[in-house]
Amino acid sequence: MVAQKTRERRKHKRYTVELKVEYSTGDKFSADFAKNISHGGMFIHTTKPLDTGTIVNLRFYIPGQKVPLNLKGEVRWMVRPEEVRHRSQMPGMGIRFLDLTPRKVSRIKNFVKKLEEEREE
Repeated sequence: MVAQKTRERRKHKRYTVELKVEYSTGDKFSADFAKNISHGGMFIHTTKPLDTGTIVNLRFYIPGQKVPLNLKGEVRWMVRPEEVRHRSQMPGMGIRFLDLTPRKVSRIKNFVKKLEEEREE
């Protein structure tokens, strides 16, 4: 049997961050930390990930900006604490950004570009 290469499913490169993210679904409110971000989404580290397909309202501050970024997201995948299989994995959920206006896209792209530049230094 020939091993096949795993295809990268992500459209955008991810960058490590430590951003406090507030998120809500209806009447439930939570706050945790995003561990990485890309143009299209983020990974939120949490011991209580939401179910795949859940729509969330996100709010977070991009460092250096006074106005928070408010947008919707969808839980695309999640890892519960009991599903963690190795040390490099952590519980949480992958969020895909939704309702991205040109202004929101610009703010995220500028932040990601800054992270990329810092990484190259």
